[in-house]
Amino acid sequence: MGLGGEPKLLGRASEIETFIMNGEVTGEIEIEIEDEHGENPVIIRKLQRQDKPKSQFFFNGKTSNAKEVREICYDKYEITVSNLC
Repeated sequence: MGLGGEPKLLGRASEIETFIMNGEVTGEIEIEIEDEHGENPVIIRKLQRQDKPKSQFFFNGKTSNAKEVREICYDKYEITVSNLC
């Protein structure tokens, strides 16, 4: 989820808002990837439960989107988000 995966990938739920704690309006996932060069990137996914649930991505503090995050993870770190292994 934090690296741009869709909720249905986990087989737990198909809606993003189900990953926000009960009673809360927002949630956040923060992931730091250890880089061999010491440039550990931080990826944040903010989840919002409102009229229309949504999420926002940030890569090292800059606004991003799921596609960009998945591409960076694959190209630079060889992480395939759709492969749960």
